[in-house]
Amino acid sequence: MSPDGTWLASTGRDGTLLVWNSTSGVPAAMVRTERTLSACAWSSDSRSIAVASEGGLYYFRFHPGT
Repeated sequence: MSPDGTWLASTGRDGTLLVWNSTSGVPAAMVRTERTLSACAWSSDSRSIAVASEGGLYYFRFHPGT
C-alpha cells in the first residue's frame, strides 16, 4: 500500500508488477520484466516503487493518468 493510501502494488513470479487503485480495485499500471519479482516498496511520496527481483533491483517512477 502506498503511503498516501491511494495505490496497492503487487509482484509475481511471472515478472509482473501491478499497481491498483485501492479504492476502486481497478488496475492503474502494469510492468513486465524477464525475472521473478519478489517484493516491492513505495517511496515516501507515493510516486516511485522499488522492486526486488532475482536479477537485482528495479526502480520505477509512477505517473498515474499519463
